[in-house]
Amino acid sequence: MRPIKQLFLLTALALTSTFQSCMEEENTVIYQPAVGTVDNQDGKLLFDTDYYGVLEPLNATIFSNYDADEDGQRVMASVVFMDSTKNQKADNYKQIQVLELYKILTKNADSLTVGQEDVYGNDPILISGGYISKEHLNLEFNIWRNDASIAHRISLLLTDKSEIDENGMVHVELRHNAESDQQYTLAWGLVSFKLSSIPEYSDERFKGFIIEYNGQAGQTSTFTIKKDDNNAKSSQNGISVPINECTYIE
Repeated sequence: MRPIKQLFLLTALALTSTFQSCMEEENTVIYQPAVGTVDNQDGKLLFDTDYYGVLEPLNATIFSNYDADEDGQRVMASVVFMDSTKNQKADNYKQIQVLELYKILTKNADSLTVGQEDVYGNDPILISGGYISKEHLNLEFNIWRNDASIAHRISLLLTDKSEIDENGMVHVELRHNAESDQQYTLAWGLVSFKLSSIPEYSDERFKGFIIEYNGQAGQTSTFTIKKDDNNAKSSQNGISVPINECTYIE
């Protein structure tokens, strides 16, 4: 597995007890982490993963049970392959059983316009990992919160500086609006922004993103992600509040 995706996935899965590899004494069963996009067209649900390719869930109803069956929805899942190889077959899709899954916040980037600054907020947020997949900019982040019933807003903003610079990089902002929630407990989450909502991405000069965000104590920080970059790092170290206890404004 490419290092960036491995870091991103293993960090994410370490937070939830249901996402664990299980070793039995006689028969070894390995639960694999996977992040990907739901393909729910033509009456058949498929799971287009970032690393394993397109997979066919034998228990596809689990996606609807978690309200995660909409076409284009990003999902993090724990899966078991039905045979010993994980490479996609030439004639059909690899079959899997999905043991558990979580919806990933999936949304477009927004263009920052005059008078809309307060909508996106400027509350603290930390980026701890990320990568660019086929159709998404994927970010792993930490925020502070208290009441899990209050939906926070996580936004990627295109500003008047979001033009391709001389190095092929696009400058964007990651914003967090806590929506008046008290910020006491450190929580973790994933978000996937659709690359189709970022015009500069389709430019042949594009090489990556420089993401500005408001970190701890109001300090402005940046996080750089390049296309095909295998060196992105994660600083996650066991945050206690898992993704299923966090809600976000979509």
